[in-house]
Amino acid sequence: MKNTLKLTLLATVLCLHIPAHADTASHQAAAEELLKVMKVENMYEPLFSQYKTMFTSQLTQYAKDPATKAKVEKHVTQITSILQSELTWSAIKKDFVNIYMKHYNENELKEMTKFYQTPVGQKTINIMPTISKESMQIAQERAKKLTPQIQKISMDLIKSLNTEKK
Repeated sequence: MKNTLKLTLLATVLCLHIPAHADTASHQAAAEELLKVMKVENMYEPLFSQYKTMFTSQLTQYAKDPATKAKVEKHVTQITSILQSELTWSAIKKDFVNIYMKHYNENELKEMTKFYQTPVGQKTINIMPTISKESMQIAQERAKKLTPQIQKISMDLIKSLNTEKK
């Protein structure tokens, strides 16, 4: 009798867990489908060349002679290699799925997928990198204009702090 009660209780707990797991699985599938329709993998891959360009431009200022330039290029190649091996889409896809699952319920993910399958949704996906790039350029241009003002405020603070120390 005691064993029957334990088995019944165990079966009940397992049955209660199955719908939750099924909900999670379908929620996960909805997130994966959205990422697929949004072509996130295709948008993610060009980041490697952007990282390489960024590292190269940042480090070339130290390349005053051919020997130093060779060292910088080797360093950039090593960094790029690490990024390419550790930040692959297959390595981070689950993290992206979890983020979408955290912020959107299953129904919302399905609605978004429907939108991104429409012509306007596909246009949005295709044009988004351009819009992001242009937006970043605007922000950088505005920040560049503010740099002298920000530097002055920072220098005033440093002077003030140095005066207080004396």
